[in-house]
Amino acid sequence: GRGIPVEEHPKYHKPALEIVMTVLHAGSKFDRGTYKVSGGLHGVGVHVVNALSEWLEVRVKRGGHEYFQRYQQGVPVAPLEEVGPAETTGTEIRFLPDKTVFETLAFDQEVVERRLKELSFLSPTVTIHFRDEASGREASYHHAGGISEFVEDLNSSLTSLFAPPIYLHARRDTTDIEVAIQYND
Repeated sequence: GRGIPVEEHPKYHKPALEIVMTVLHAGSKFDRGTYKVSGGLHGVGVHVVNALSEWLEVRVKRGGHEYFQRYQQGVPVAPLEEVGPAETTGTEIRFLPDKTVFETLAFDQEVVERRLKELSFLSPTVTIHFRDEASGREASYHHAGGISEFVEDLNSSLTSLFAPPIYLHARRDTTDIEVAIQYND
């Protein structure tokens, strides 16, 4: 992706990254027009992960620069720091769930990976990398075929009546609509 914005937020006068990480409903879908596609959690996703983590580190590559910020129990440890140049773009988030909040720190890896895979179909220009540092498991998800490829994946264990799926895309003003359909047995 393009990386979470790091510029000063006009309302809060702090880096937009810090606002996204610490303020409910501050994500891009609540700032009309920032992104055309979203598949998130109504603006509570990364903020809640941050708040419920012993620590969280975020690294953003954007505009030719790399930035870093660390949080403890949802609070920034230091201001956003530019740490060097960057030739690519994207956001990397690492965190450790807070053991004072959760009885177990184990994730259902299958559930997490399935959700990341689904999100990759909704954002076909983005590559999502997953790394479980406890198990050493790593996976990457990139589905350039978007929702059409998602329908094929959903129907992979069935007999499709035709291939590829019917795919329709329309745009009106600033609204994009995509539909993918494939009948099966």
